Amino acid sequence: MNGRVNADDFPSLQAAVDALSDVGGEVKLSARTYILKQPVVLKNRIRFQGVMDSKDWRSVTKIQPAPDFTGEWLFVTKAVPAKGNPDLNLDLFFFDLDMGGSTNVGGIYGLNIDTLRIERCRLAGLKNGILISQLTDLPRPWHWAIAPGGAFINNSVFKCSDTAIQIEYATQNRIYANWFVGGGKTIFHLKNSDKTWFYANELNNVKDSSIIIEDDGLPGNTVHEIFISLNWLNLVNPGSKFLDLRPNGKHFERVQVINNIFEGVGTCDTAALDPKLGNRFEGNTGTQPGVASQAAGRFEIKSNMKAVKIEHGLYKTPVHVGITFENKPPVYWVSAKDEKSFTVSFDEPISTGAFTWIAVAAP
Repeated sequence: MNGRVNADDFPSLQAAVDALSDVGGEVKLSARTYILKQPVVLKNRIRFQGVMDSKDWRSVTKIQPAPDFTGEWLFVTKAVPAKGNPDLNLDLFFFDLDMGGSTNVGGIYGLNIDTLRIERCRLAGLKNGILISQLTDLPRPWHWAIAPGGAFINNSVFKCSDTAIQIEYATQNRIYANWFVGGGKTIFHLKNSDKTWFYANELNNVKDSSIIIEDDGLPGNTVHEIFISLNWLNLVNPGSKFLDLRPNGKHFERVQVINNIFEGVGTCDTAALDPKLGNRFEGNTGTQPGVASQAAGRFEIKSNMKAVKIEHGLYKTPVHVGITFENKPPVYWVSAKDEKSFTVSFDEPISTGAFTWIAVAAP
């Protein structure tokens, strides 16, 4: 950072930002509420450093829109259409800030940025939290050198009525250890982006889709190298989706959805995860049928049974079913495997005993 200013020395946050040199610097904010009448426009390498004392919510830096706020976002970047990598020259840093105050306003809108880093922030009572996108007048297909990159968002709290985080035409993103609360429509919307990790987050009371992965179907950036793991997701509306895939005729490649916990009333959309293209959906568990990639159970045999139908609860037809009898096993076989159940049959009716089973749906 080239310089440092104290926001309290200026009549507005915009004036504090404008006071920095062309190469940017740090804006230090006090534990108080800053009211904006219009978006703060960012054109340099800027770091906002606030105060966030978790022991006392009154001792925080708050940024809120005025009742007569004009604009859609609290912070926006001033960007020209990118023509090459040198055009991506904005590095934005937000630390220890509480942003909110209106469900008609979003938090941060970043166009053509090199790096966006958000840590220990709270974006609550907003319409949208963060939108990262690309502005260019180049014809498609755009090449990788103009893709915004490097969104690092961690240890923050989001409560947005619409979309918490949306990333478009971007690369090299790391979103982890965040808490998404409050029943928004969508938590994470990834569009035409690659090399993105979304892990160790808690997604609570989501109304529509927890995670959307989308390709717009046009030439240019494609969806590949996506890693979604170790997240806890909870949905509250019937018909909502834990995972909503929108390939629009394109192919996802090397999208890994691994070891997540799905709870609530949603479903998983996995049709676009072709395993031949390196995609994986495995190790996921949940409290309802149709989300797990591996399941197990125990069945106690009752009198004169010739066949047993097991509801496995996997997200698709298992490729492997293992049966282990607790006593001497009869002659048996597994058949009629489909996306909901499989059948264990015996050569002769049996009256007692029990077996454990395990079913695995390969990616």
